Amino acid sequence: DYVYAYTSSGQRDAASDFALNSRNSSPTGIVYADNRFYVVDSGDDYVYAYTSSGQRDAASDFHLDSQNGSPYGITYANNRFYVVDSTDDYVYVYTSSGQ
Repeated sequence: DYVYAYTSSGQRDAASDFALNSRNSSPTGIVYADNRFYVVDSGDDYVYAYTSSGQRDAASDFHLDSQNGSPYGITYANNRFYVVDSTDDYVYVYTSSGQ
């Protein structure tokens, strides 16, 4: 339950690693958007936000729609989060505020 950092050349950057919140115990995807890391969790259908330095930013967390019950990947484009669901083969779209 850790995020491991690497440089663009593939070298490990251990000084930039950070631990995930204890509730974020089943991470299935990560994306960087709006100066934060967002980690999707399949265990509680939640997206957890972390600052660039790896500190939890609970105010930026968001809960996934109840139909998005098996999240397995996240990306960010055009000011939207796109979360893939592995059970219904569907992509759910959320605003940058998590709606």
